[in-house]
Amino acid sequence: MPFGKELSNFSTKKDRYEKKNRFLNNAQSAADSANFMKNVKFDAIDEDLTAPGTPWIYYGVSRVHNP
Repeated sequence: MPFGKELSNFSTKKDRYEKKNRFLNNAQSAADSANFMKNVKFDAIDEDLTAPGTPWIYYGVSRVHNP
């Protein structure tokens, strides 16, 4: 198979993967948020603001996506 043909086939598979996995499901989103709160570091702030030592107020927004 010529190299160019192989690349175009890879791009198609990659595009399908990205479209399928573009958005997180609810469990993935909650885990991602928990990971952020547990590991966050702000350059200009010397205090430890990570969870569970610091309470967090978490506000999320959901929107409908029609491809």
